[in-house]
Amino acid sequence: MPRMQIRWDRYGYAAALTSLAVVSAVLIALTPTFTGEDWNAIRHGAHLIASGQSPYLEPLYRWSPIAAWITVPLLGLPYGVWVALHVAALAFIRNPWVTLVALISWPFWADAGVGNVVTFAVVAALAALRGSRLGTWIYLIMFLLIPRPLMVPVAVWLLFKQPGLRLPFAAAAAVSLLAALLTGYGVEWLGVLAHAGPVEIVNPYQIGPSRLIGQWWVPLGLALAAVLTWKGRLGLAGLAASPYWLPYYLMYGLLELDHDAMSDLQGQAAWDPSPGPR
Repeated sequence: MPRMQIRWDRYGYAAALTSLAVVSAVLIALTPTFTGEDWNAIRHGAHLIASGQSPYLEPLYRWSPIAAWITVPLLGLPYGVWVALHVAALAFIRNPWVTLVALISWPFWADAGVGNVVTFAVVAALAALRGSRLGTWIYLIMFLLIPRPLMVPVAVWLLFKQPGLRLPFAAAAAVSLLAALLTGYGVEWLGVLAHAGPVEIVNPYQIGPSRLIGQWWVPLGLALAAVLTWKGRLGLAGLAASPYWLPYYLMYGLLELDHDAMSDLQGQAAWDPSPGPR
């Protein structure tokens, strides 16, 4: 009898997507996903600063005090609407396959479920890497107000690929830091950031290499992140740069799936200072 040949370009991808959906469903069922924990912390931080208190009285709050003021109008926003905004944000991903993978992935629902903002950062990064100026500035402003090592490789890549961004970004960084200090909570914020890494490494929900090898991952990860950034593998570089991985951090893997954007990047020499695609 003739041997049946499987076309992996069709069946392989379908099997991979189905497997991802099943694994995600199991993980969502087995982990405390829809808790709104971070969303409650964001709103609590905003409530505190609006009432004249330090937002860092909320143990989970690590954003800039400027971000706390910006989120004050969100105090009345229901949790369900915040989750819906995460889903709506996926519509701005121009690659439908990346959108589909995001929609059926556990990291996305972990981010939406706890009410964090990694989804918005990833969508902005995907737009920025395709040449969107709006996406670029949304990403860089998020980086200034909600800084994470996870976000560094994309920010560095954008600034090296587009020299015209460097001076405006430096000015925005200076204004952001000065404004944070003028609130009276800037120094406290910097202290909170400095202690975040050691605290999260022992977080029972973190799933990164540092869970196994502790602080040894920090120098190893930074070295790996530098190499991966040089190669233009920015999603993996972000994960390598992070001292810890919370489940929703894995959303940065979506940057590796947008072949259109990544092929544009790979087509340019590493660290080529010429402007990126328009």
